[in-house]
Amino acid sequence: MVGWAPLLFAWLVPDAGASEVRPEHQALLLLKVASYDRNRARTEGEPSFRVLVVHDGRQPNSRLASVDMVAALEALVEKVQVDGAPLEVRSMDGRELARRFAEVQPDVVYVTPGSEVLVPGVLEVAAEHHLTTFTGSEALFDLGIGVGMLASGGKPRLFVNLETVRAEGADFASDFLRVAEVRRQE
Repeated sequence: MVGWAPLLFAWLVPDAGASEVRPEHQALLLLKVASYDRNRARTEGEPSFRVLVVHDGRQPNSRLASVDMVAALEALVEKVQVDGAPLEVRSMDGRELARRFAEVQPDVVYVTPGSEVLVPGVLEVAAEHHLTTFTGSEALFDLGIGVGMLASGGKPRLFVNLETVRAEGADFASDFLRVAEVRRQE
């Protein structure tokens, strides 16, 4: 297994003039951030750590972003484990999430850019099933997605919607919250 340090170092090198964080960097960050959730303890017998990438099937940019994020996560399958569990990646149209939840049973949900109309439904399912939500879209983060992996001042940054992640059942370690920009709803 490859350690986290070399993988995260690659993330820390900013893309010149980047307006968003590349999927490869978001994938690494999502997995690392998930490991800081004290309420997301693995139970004996769980075969994998499942990431569900949700997109809006009616929006071509959202479908393309899903393909990119799935590819970035799948590139890590042989290299990274989360809390000792191998990584499993799935993707689906967010309109199917509530209906197909039992089939997929994700540990976390990543919502692709262009999926704005799906956010209320995704957040409802996430709160009901204690799933932390992630995105690389500032628009989706502003709509309430729990963790944003966003570019700020040309550099990648972590953002947390504190009320959302609490509603989703997450309890992030202070180590993580110290490096993230925490936003509270007003």
